[in-house]
Amino acid sequence: MKRTLFLLLVVLIIIPCCGCGPAAEPFDLHGFGSSEEDPAGDAAGDAAVQAQFDEFLYQQLEALATEDSISLHYSLRYPENFGIERIEPTLGAYGAEEYARVEAQSRKDLETLRSFRYEELGEEQQFIYRIMEYSLELDTWFFSNELQYYKTMFNPETGFHTDLPVLLAEYKFYGENDVAEYLALLSDVDRIFKDGVAFERIKSEKGLFMPDFAVDRIVESCKDFTSHRENNLLLETFDTKVDELNLSEEQSAAYKEKNKSLVLNEVIPAYDNLAAGLKELKGTGVNDGGLSHFEKGQQYYEYLMKAYTGSSYSIDEIAQKIDERLDVLAGGIGYIAQNNDSVWDYVEDPDFGSDDPVEILEILKSDLTYFYPENTATSYTVKKIHPSLESSFSAAFYLRTPIDDVSSAVIYINDSKIRSDSLYTTMAHEGYPGHLYQDTYFNSSDAHPFRKMIATMGYIEGWATYAELNTYYLTQFDNIPDDAATLLGFNSEFDLAIRARCDIGVNYEGWGLDEIREYMGRFGIDNYNARKFFYDYAIKDPAKILWYYFGYYELDRLGDLAYEELGDAFSLKNFNECVLSAGPVPFSILRGVVEDFIAAGGQRQEAA
Repeated sequence: MKRTLFLLLVVLIIIPCCGCGPAAEPFDLHGFGSSEEDPAGDAAGDAAVQAQFDEFLYQQLEALATEDSISLHYSLRYPENFGIERIEPTLGAYGAEEYARVEAQSRKDLETLRSFRYEELGEEQQFIYRIMEYSLELDTWFFSNELQYYKTMFNPETGFHTDLPVLLAEYKFYGENDVAEYLALLSDVDRIFKDGVAFERIKSEKGLFMPDFAVDRIVESCKDFTSHRENNLLLETFDTKVDELNLSEEQSAAYKEKNKSLVLNEVIPAYDNLAAGLKELKGTGVNDGGLSHFEKGQQYYEYLMKAYTGSSYSIDEIAQKIDERLDVLAGGIGYIAQNNDSVWDYVEDPDFGSDDPVEILEILKSDLTYFYPENTATSYTVKKIHPSLESSFSAAFYLRTPIDDVSSAVIYINDSKIRSDSLYTTMAHEGYPGHLYQDTYFNSSDAHPFRKMIATMGYIEGWATYAELNTYYLTQFDNIPDDAATLLGFNSEFDLAIRARCDIGVNYEGWGLDEIREYMGRFGIDNYNARKFFYDYAIKDPAKILWYYFGYYELDRLGDLAYEELGDAFSLKNFNECVLSAGPVPFSILRGVVEDFIAAGGQRQEAA
């Protein structure tokens, strides 16, 4: 689970027998992740205890980094600087036995964590303690309820099989050792896929296998990849990377020939085998609806919300808050439209001033410096997604940098899905001041390395969505009036919010298409294609839209809180610096950081 969690953090993508089971046991995590000791703690602490805790953190960092070769390669550019040695090339382990191992390790880690007296730790150690406690308590609850059988490594849209080609294509060759390691990983693809299919067979036996339409989508993406043989992504990128090593012609040719053989004879057949394995299980899924129709589906949905958004609110509270926000947005949209008939002309065909992604990123960097702290990490590359992966990926995504090297930031653009009228805000989400900015800003800080290795997806995607939506309100566009820009922002948030509310409805409240139609009708919307898309997306990727929308909602409300409390002393730039310096933590913990910021009169306080 830790391995697949890290891979989720590597690629950050922008959005685009039935019957209800018994009610799930309430998910009560009141005070979750908060030590019973005084949160302020004693900064002096105990030197010996602090040294032991540092050693514990090092062990945790090493365990996270060495779960598999991709995690190690993508998380640490110079592992030797952390005392970490190379591991035997592997794509990691997956399946029932691996979950059992992770469960035992999580319980052991929680016991070890609690053996430290909180008040004897240093300030940053106390901060990390609370983050770890949140995560490990959640892991324990997850395994106690046997929710691992609700997970899959083959999500139709963002599964391991779709991420892997990009992760391999971007696998940097710093030297020949990396080439040898990479080639060994190609030989491991079939093995990890077979482990994943074996786990799906167990899920099938338990009545938890995916619906047929999800299988069809995965099979389609496998065919998209395997149909490109001689011009496969892994052939083109490998040759370029090997040439950059300046090896002898003989050695370079040998590596290229070896790679071609492995791609054609092992990797592509592995994707064929994956498709065949899942097709054999097609028809064994007993639920074509949301998670709530499974026995423990509501519990699993609660887990997803807590694990990935890091929110302290219950599902019912989140639903209520989204309901209220949608009413506000609908009122704002109506008010602007009623007072300016021509505003829709700008909304239907907005002119942001450029359709070049690099130029847009430079404009964003320049225009938004007043609202965000300086980020010295400015190196990045914009690439086009390979044709074999266009149908499997969204409009764009950002590839995270190693925590010790922010010079290799990459943004991918999917030409088949990106729209010219959304390119500007897509670059804000993926680049500045979104993912690229947040990731390189925090990795350039002096925060403890372990803090840089862990992350809450609600914070990460919430920040990128916050950056994207704020672009409408903070940027002075030459060709878009302010009220039209505001309407564009309201409209974009409304779309995310209603998708998030439908996700909760489908997966927690048992909604079908009729219930979605009724809910959307509250706002005068009757669009079959839209509600079908919301419904299918909620089933294929439960709770994922909450990473984006409720992560944004939490951040925006914290900003409102700071503004209300500080008044004229409030500075958006200082608030953003406060949030960025805390790093990607659960919102239950981030709220305490913001409250300290408010208590200090709006001056940024260290997160620990």
